[in-house]
Amino acid sequence: MTCRLVLDEHLGLFIASALWERGHDALSIVGAGLRSASDEAIMEWAAAQDRVILTEDRRDFPRLVRQWNALGRDFPGVVLLSRGNFSRIDGLGRSIERHITADPERLQNSLTWLPPLLPQKPGQAQAFAIEWSRNWAD
Repeated sequence: MTCRLVLDEHLGLFIASALWERGHDALSIVGAGLRSASDEAIMEWAAAQDRVILTEDRRDFPRLVRQWNALGRDFPGVVLLSRGNFSRIDGLGRSIERHITADPERLQNSLTWLPPLLPQKPGQAQAFAIEWSRNWAD
C-alpha cells in the first residue's frame, strides 16, 4: 500500500524532493499551493487528498488531532518529526520507510512521533516511533 505524504511548510522543499527521489509520494505544502495556509486548512486538505502530514509543529497539530478525534472525523494521520531527523536525509528516508510508509493504515486517525535519529555506531542510526491513537493522553 502506498503512503501519500505532505510536508508542512517549515520542513523545506529539499526534504520533499529527497523523499520523492527515494520513491515516496511526497509533496510540500508550497508545492500543493498552500503557502501560509492555516494548520486547520492543511489538515482539511490533507484529509481530502488522503495524505499523511509530516510536521514539527508540536503546538497546533496535536490539538487538531484531539479535536478531529473528539468529533469522530477521519484523517490519514499526523507525524511529528524532531529537528534531529534532518541531519541526514538518507537516515530520515529510512526512518520514514520503516515507521510510516511500511504500514500507513496504522497511522489512520492518529498522531505519531518520530524522535530524532540516534547514532549507535558511526554510520548507523536508529529511530523509534511512538504512536497515540484516539485515546492518547495530553
